[in-house]
Amino acid sequence: MEIDHIKILSKSALVILIEYIDLISSDLYHLIDYTYTDKYKTYCDLSQVISDFTKNNIDKIKEISLPINNDFSVHYYDLCMISSKLSDFKMNCETLIKDNDIFYSEILRIFGFNSNVPMEIVICSLYKNYSFMHFVLKDDDMRNELTKFYSSIDANYNAFMVEYFSYKKIQSCDDISNYASLAVDQLIEYEQVDAENLLHNKKVVYIDQNIISAYCSEKNKKLRSLLNSLKESGEYVFVFSPYLVEDGIKMDYVYFNLYLAQVLKLTNGVFISKVNNEIRYVKEEFYTLVNRVIEWLPATSVAENIKYYKAKLNYFAYPFVRKDSRIVSKINDDISDFFMAIDSTKNIMINDINASFFDFLQSVLLNITNQFDLEDMKAGRISVDKDFDYVEIIERVSEFLDIINYKTERVRDKKKILSSYQDVQHLAHAWKADYFLTNDDRLIERGGYIYSLLGVKTKFIKEKELADLK
Repeated sequence: MEIDHIKILSKSALVILIEYIDLISSDLYHLIDYTYTDKYKTYCDLSQVISDFTKNNIDKIKEISLPINNDFSVHYYDLCMISSKLSDFKMNCETLIKDNDIFYSEILRIFGFNSNVPMEIVICSLYKNYSFMHFVLKDDDMRNELTKFYSSIDANYNAFMVEYFSYKKIQSCDDISNYASLAVDQLIEYEQVDAENLLHNKKVVYIDQNIISAYCSEKNKKLRSLLNSLKESGEYVFVFSPYLVEDGIKMDYVYFNLYLAQVLKLTNGVFISKVNNEIRYVKEEFYTLVNRVIEWLPATSVAENIKYYKAKLNYFAYPFVRKDSRIVSKINDDISDFFMAIDSTKNIMINDINASFFDFLQSVLLNITNQFDLEDMKAGRISVDKDFDYVEIIERVSEFLDIINYKTERVRDKKKILSSYQDVQHLAHAWKADYFLTNDDRLIERGGYIYSLLGVKTKFIKEKELADLK
């Protein structure tokens, strides 16, 4: 077998391993369930072939395992690194069992496990059914031991996930840097729109993807008629951003031409884009714009993955701010009131980090940005001077809100977390308009709060509120 074959096998095995760990991150019980699948059996077969080759070809393996070598294989390297992290997690579980062998044997006896049962089954069953097992046990000492054992599994699980998603995030940040030259190399030929003439006695309406999709639909003739009527009145101008085009590309290739035609019809091709660190109204030959958006798709995909990895990291690194926590519930009830009373969180101690919740928030903000702090959040106002500062601060505030789980998607809903990257980009463009037309309730709530912090006057409206504009 040649080294090139090992590269190919490593790439195939890595895809399966990443899927496996991603499932484990949603539910530890997948550590067992997935092992019964054909994919996992394929992964084991591939891993065995790679392992055998590695043992017998040390010199050749060095060529693909060291980044300094010309023949380096990132897939082989990642496979080794990630499989090692999974092995470490399992070894830590084995050590936990050895350190608590008497308790472990008693648990096997009480709950009817065979003495030869794989340790993964016991670990996952205990983790999943902790409350039930705690209820069944009548002896207080056994209950206390169970709680300690469960806490150790949880800590081990969280540490494994933090290590894995940190690795994936760093890797993706490296990947996105490979696209830095794209912004420099791309030839952009915008036609500058005379904003003063365009906007004279008119209101600008920024449209979201869910609106334009409904506008395209034959089933929603009422919306199409209403938007056309508003446009024909001469009092409203509809605009979009390149991210709307990207949404359309991802949605459906067959449907895409109709989608584009309707976008052009409604907006006359006017969109909002970043130009020389400013946000401007521009036009561009439409298929030139489409081709440029397509060129950026791989970079956007990496950025979406980073958003997902960060969501997972937040979940496992900061369990005290998960969506079901009391303090997050308070934040979501009224975030403005929460930050107005932020000083009271100095008295809320977080045992996981041995610090107050106030100190935690302060530390998080310092890691994200130096453009605003907790005092600004308390005052409900962040000062912004330049167009590009709006873009950057909207992104930074969004990242902060993700960590404290303000109106976020469920961590298990990967697809929605990925698409939430686009939501942030829509917010970073739509602030220039008078209205942001969308049916996305979560985006409206998050965006409304972010805009209020920045003093942005853009008003969010839903499809059902359009009639009020007439």
